[in-house]
Amino acid sequence: MNRNARWLDTWQKMANMDDAFCTMGRSAYTITDYFKYLSNIATGLGQINQSDRLLDMAGGAGYIAMYFSPLVAAVDSFDYASDMIKKSKSICSGFNNITPYVDNLLTLDETKAKGHLYNKAVLGGALQLFEDYAEVKLILQHLFDVMTLGGQAIVTHNTDITLKQAHIESYDLLDWSKEKINEALKAEQDRLWMDFQQVKEIALTVGFKECYKQDIHPELFQSSHMFDFVLVK
Repeated sequence: MNRNARWLDTWQKMANMDDAFCTMGRSAYTITDYFKYLSNIATGLGQINQSDRLLDMAGGAGYIAMYFSPLVAAVDSFDYASDMIKKSKSICSGFNNITPYVDNLLTLDETKAKGHLYNKAVLGGALQLFEDYAEVKLILQHLFDVMTLGGQAIVTHNTDITLKQAHIESYDLLDWSKEKINEALKAEQDRLWMDFQQVKEIALTVGFKECYKQDIHPELFQSSHMFDFVLVK
């Protein structure tokens, strides 16, 4: 079983948790942290207006979609965890311009079948759950295919290989049980740790005209070992 398939079971379980931040895989977040994260996303998308069509990729239960709903014309929000989409359909039901549906980043079959092109896109924290750079390239190629010329996307919270060792060593400083630390370290090893320069090379190869890093808010935990990047078609 590959990494993405292994993580699917985790996300299905998280979808059934009551805490909104748990469903995002951000159980330690406060509401302040969440708005710092949303601020990063908004910055990465550039100027947003009500004619925009936004693609929310790996959108989970729809919390990012709901934030941007009043700001854009439409939000198509998908996840590969069917329980997440079931939850999204329920909690986003009052937002007439949000369409939640099941799709897979490795194919975008359902997204492409809609026939829309998107001038804004968000991919939040999901690249680390894939197997290798070949899968990253496939995902970025599909994203390129469904974006308008000049469209802009932000890809958040990608595990940074240059910061991995320091991050792993930081667990020694935690006042956690050995069992809890070992469990956390196992999860850290089951992520794709990436080099931004290789990701940038892939993005430019598939056709994006720009790919650049964007700083993660320094008060967010992810800033210690992850990077965001922006794509422009």
